[in-house]
Amino acid sequence: MHLSSTPTAHSLSSDWEAKVTYNYRNATDDTRLLYAYSSTNTLNDDNTGLYGWPYSSHTVTENHLLDVNISGYFQAFGQEHNLIAGGSYSHENVDTDVNDYDTAIYLYLPLPAFPYLGNAYPEPQWYSGEPRSSSEQALTRVYAASRLSITSRLKFIAGLNASRLEREGSSRYGSVVTNESTPDTQELSPYAGITFDFTDNILGYVSYSDIFLNQDQTDFDGHYLDPTKGVNIEAGIKAEWFDQKLLTTLAVFQLEQQRLATYAGINDDGEYYYVPMDVESKGFEIEITGRIGEHAKLTLGLTHLEITDPNGDDIYEWVPRTTINALFSTRMPMLPELKMRISGRWQSDTKGDYAKQDAYMVVNGFANYDLTEETTVRVNINNIFDEKYVGGLAYGAIYGEPTSVLVSLDYKF
Repeated sequence: MHLSSTPTAHSLSSDWEAKVTYNYRNATDDTRLLYAYSSTNTLNDDNTGLYGWPYSSHTVTENHLLDVNISGYFQAFGQEHNLIAGGSYSHENVDTDVNDYDTAIYLYLPLPAFPYLGNAYPEPQWYSGEPRSSSEQALTRVYAASRLSITSRLKFIAGLNASRLEREGSSRYGSVVTNESTPDTQELSPYAGITFDFTDNILGYVSYSDIFLNQDQTDFDGHYLDPTKGVNIEAGIKAEWFDQKLLTTLAVFQLEQQRLATYAGINDDGEYYYVPMDVESKGFEIEITGRIGEHAKLTLGLTHLEITDPNGDDIYEWVPRTTINALFSTRMPMLPELKMRISGRWQSDTKGDYAKQDAYMVVNGFANYDLTEETTVRVNINNIFDEKYVGGLAYGAIYGEPTSVLVSLDYKF
């Protein structure tokens, strides 16, 4: 369930506006998986040697988000500038129950030679779930940003984000030491950027931002890792063509993160544990967006990146180095309440410690129909061509979702 409210805005004057937004989300996730693993990390000559490990869980996530801000324009030094300032508060609870089963019958049964059919392993008789983990966190943010017009072509953007994170309970990636005190996390993160209009249709920009990201992962002894810090630098150029019917963007970026949680293995308690690692990512992005007629739009994007450790060696090879995204959307002129979209994502080959994945592409479809101004029916078709692939190579390999259809009703208060 996802309930959202339309932002409530109040005009303070012709140039200033106050806005309040509240969002509530309640999501339930039921998981049933059959892991196939080898105790020796190898297969026999006849492709046997795999054993089954059934797993099932029930997770409920509840999130409240409140945001209040004020924004507007002001005059100074003969130019017009804008400013936004505000604060937000979010509170999230995550509770997970793990369904137990008769381990003597269903756990660690040998699997036939790979590949095998989906019915090669008997499905357990799942019992009612037992509470396994529970976590609670609250995030408070105060922010401000301003775009200052130095000249009619040169703009300077500056912002500041102050955050305070309070949390308790279990880690999502491993158990926390019993009775461990989890201190509140506070950080002040600035960012800045410059834009310049070379012509009426060509804009260049450079941006810098601090990175501060709290980490839920734990070390070998079950203690939370420190937050990761770093910097992100990006430069790019945007151009409009053919009377704004075509928009092109080229950007280069470099991201440096310190003490980023990196999977290191399983500890003596059978839990995942992580170690801090300094990681550098750099690459480029290209995006082209164009209108096809009056009611349709096509977007193509390509991203290529390198990810290295402090020695300059490749790391996190489960992250695709090249991805291509395509999106086509249209609104029917004879039926304006209906909007349709089809998207596709191609990614290069990846590999993890236990598996590798060849390049593949997944295509999804979407349509929504506005019954009223407040009520919308949505239909999502995921993996239209039923592409068979695996993901999650960071810690193993999980088959991607086959073709599925989701119908939802969205109502705005």
